[in-house]
Amino acid sequence: MNYLQGILIVAGISLDLLATMEVEGAKLGEIRRKTLLLNSLLITGLQLGFFFGGYYICHYIDQIEVFANEKTAWLGEVIAFLVFALLGVRLFVKAIRHEFVDERRETISRKTYVRIILVTTIYTLFAGCATGFLEFPPLFLLITIIICSIIVVFAGVYMGYMFGFRAKTVFYAIGAAVLWAAGVNILYHLITRTY
Repeated sequence: MNYLQGILIVAGISLDLLATMEVEGAKLGEIRRKTLLLNSLLITGLQLGFFFGGYYICHYIDQIEVFANEKTAWLGEVIAFLVFALLGVRLFVKAIRHEFVDERRETISRKTYVRIILVTTIYTLFAGCATGFLEFPPLFLLITIIICSIIVVFAGVYMGYMFGFRAKTVFYAIGAAVLWAAGVNILYHLITRTY
């Protein structure tokens, strides 16, 4: 796996988070910076936990003889391609579907943030699992996820607070395209290495 693939994967799951945070920011009556910082750290922790939970489970599976065999080593990469393709389809469907958003002013508690983000992080688990098949250095992923998660939480909340949630469909569509690009990049490297 190359660094471009890692950046595309993290960017794709981060754009999903950005759209979710934009919707939540649109509901806020006021932004409390301390609460936002604590919530962004909590969300980043959840993202890391789910991503690396999936990463290490599938990294371990990748070490099993079925995947470690030279004749079937490509299987993990094909699974990763399929996972990113399906995650892209999920974001594309979210982009074209017009979900009703109740844009009433409220304060969002940590419990609400956790509930909202747990749904998103389930897909982060799948992305982490697919990445585990690609034998990518975890330190780079760790740093990239921390930076991206904190940035998108702050950016999403402030954009939603100031402009509403209109851009969420664009973020979902771009996220889908980025995940598809990651999948195509994986497939390209698999094909060029095979031939």
